[in-house]
Amino acid sequence: MKKLRLHLYIFLALFLILLFLGSLFDLQLSESIFSSKNGFGLWISALGTIPGYGMFAFMGGGLLFCALKQDEKKWFKICLITLSVLAYIAGLYFSGREWFSVNGFDISNLYWLGFVINAPIMCGLYYLGYFLNKKVDEPRLWILYFILILGMAVALVPGVTLLKIIFHRPRYRSIVLYDDMFYHNWWEPCHNYKTLLGKYAALTKEEFKSFPSGHAGGTFVFLFVACYLPFFGKKVGRYQIPLMYVGVVWTLLVCFSRILLGAHFLSDVSMGALLSIICLIVCNEIIIHNKACIEMLEKAQEK
Repeated sequence: MKKLRLHLYIFLALFLILLFLGSLFDLQLSESIFSSKNGFGLWISALGTIPGYGMFAFMGGGLLFCALKQDEKKWFKICLITLSVLAYIAGLYFSGREWFSVNGFDISNLYWLGFVINAPIMCGLYYLGYFLNKKVDEPRLWILYFILILGMAVALVPGVTLLKIIFHRPRYRSIVLYDDMFYHNWWEPCHNYKTLLGKYAALTKEEFKSFPSGHAGGTFVFLFVACYLPFFGKKVGRYQIPLMYVGVVWTLLVCFSRILLGAHFLSDVSMGALLSIICLIVCNEIIIHNKACIEMLEKAQEK
């Protein structure tokens, strides 16, 4: 896992540079490419979170295998099954809600269809997680899943939500619609958002959640599992680095689509990705210094 350090810090440097550029040119970039009905942007935005949030379902399948292998303690088995189901539901919920919401195709009466579309995809990823764990037959992998789930929870739930609540940054798509909706740098909280909400009935709290981007952070979750492919065997592990870079390219596409649609600024998507990268680096260091994880990795490489 030590070889991952260089690549992870490359990703960290990339999005730090993008955050710096966004701090200087956020408004200019959004003004130059904004297109709220752009078909490419809508499709990428709707599809973008599936690989990332689908990893919840993937891990759910792994937890199910670990639960079925657990024979000694029934209470522990029940806990693992519960976590497995919750992981699948989380993947389906976070990915499915984006299709026809204001952050996707914005067709409120078809909101439910997003979950229908994504349900079989999440089932496939759920089975893949189960299959890979069954193939290596290593129940101790549940330790990794707990680390991954914790890392994602820290990155995407408290981190993103808290920052959105603190800054209430207006989205660019709303700034262009209302004369008294002003641009704010990412470090400048919008103190008059409640006044604007009361003045314009069409405005919702969602329009003051630009910073940071949940889409960027959620898409980057894909790399959490990609990083740990070597634990599933040497043959699978050789795709680790290429798959990580595919994930980064996809994340950049999603980030571009969010800026294109006026849902976020460059600094928003950069910070969203950085939160996930930082948690990934922490997880990687924990595993590097965990003797049980190293033993599992060595055992997997022998296959």
